[in-house]
Amino acid sequence: MYSEYLLKDGHFSLRSPALGGELDTNKILGMQNAEEIKGLGETAVSTLINVLQDKNTLFWKWCLAAKTLGEMGPIALKAVPFLKDGLVDDRFEHAALGLSGIDPNDPELTTIIPKLIGHLGRGGERSLYQASASAEALRRINPPGEAFIELTQRIESAGVHVPLLGFEILPVKSVGFADKIYMRSLAFDLGHIGPQTLPALIALITAGHPHSVYSSEEDTQAVYYMLKKYPLEAVGLMVETYWALKAKGQSLQEARFAQALENIGRPEALPVLIDILKHSQEYHGEESAYWAIRGIKLVDEAVRILRNDLKNDDPTVRRDSAKALGYLGNEAVEATTDLITLLTDDWDVALKASSALDKMGAPKAEDIHTLINFLKHENEYIRVGAANALGKMGPLASQAIPALKHALKSVKYDEPEVKYAITEALERVEEKR
Repeated sequence: MYSEYLLKDGHFSLRSPALGGELDTNKILGMQNAEEIKGLGETAVSTLINVLQDKNTLFWKWCLAAKTLGEMGPIALKAVPFLKDGLVDDRFEHAALGLSGIDPNDPELTTIIPKLIGHLGRGGERSLYQASASAEALRRINPPGEAFIELTQRIESAGVHVPLLGFEILPVKSVGFADKIYMRSLAFDLGHIGPQTLPALIALITAGHPHSVYSSEEDTQAVYYMLKKYPLEAVGLMVETYWALKAKGQSLQEARFAQALENIGRPEALPVLIDILKHSQEYHGEESAYWAIRGIKLVDEAVRILRNDLKNDDPTVRRDSAKALGYLGNEAVEATTDLITLLTDDWDVALKASSALDKMGAPKAEDIHTLINFLKHENEYIRVGAANALGKMGPLASQAIPALKHALKSVKYDEPEVKYAITEALERVEEKR
């Protein structure tokens, strides 16, 4: 059989003796609607097979023909042998894409899963176009879970381990511009395959490895976007991963965790976000958790939980809860009374309570008498906290003026912070500022 291309008005048409005439190949290849493509029938299948067979067919045209045959499904079954011819060279991904569309249960497809995985996200120096074809083929192959059993084994070579999941990041050769594209493409490829890839996507965020440190906002957003496609599954796995890594003493990427959870947007994330607010050791960790709590509209619930934790028997829990409320700032102003009562708690608890009060709005009027009494406390940090709180109330705390003046006279020479706090409070209460 032979065929040749004829150029007519800028479009290629195919002439084949088997078809007895011309048929517009570009029209077939340009179709986007799957049902419309299937409706073309046997004639179109024969036309596209001729494209696959023609030794002069351009690479991109061969790939497009393979993709189109895959869209046609089982009616293109007679194209299978010709598509399999493409599995041995650079046409591999699109040959697999066509085959997976025609018969996703073909046993031969399971044998090429490792190679398809290797080509995700430009793996093996493939183009983005080829990588996307690999992802779509993996999505179609039944059962798709087999692909990710292989993935857990394959990516051991990256040296980045997430123990709970057994997933690691595919190797990246350098940290240049190409790797940004690699990471972004890998995220999109994995996400488009289906929710079974969530462990690998989460590994891209959580693994403590130089290759997982994204050098552009677009790379992280690509991962977050794909996680959001499967919100219920993603939030459950993210929460499970966080607690498991923490229990093992594993390094946590807290800011990324918080940002990812904000993008997923599910309330089930709140316990993790509160824990990051309480315990984060990472730059921007608490800030990211705060914005996530706000973004998911969970501030009121977070304040309720933290206020309850202020009553915990464990002073460490009280201290960390006071710290977290401080990060919530004015949005946790209803907790001021609770925090004021902690000013006489253990030293480190009182210090965090005082710091939290500094970040919030004015206390309630009913707290004035408690604060006045605290101006007499022997602990200088308690007096500083009380003076700062009264100063925030301004003229509403005018009844505290005598107590503030008395406290100022009683300041010791080695308590400059107390003197400054009381002086500032007096100026505000007496409306001198």
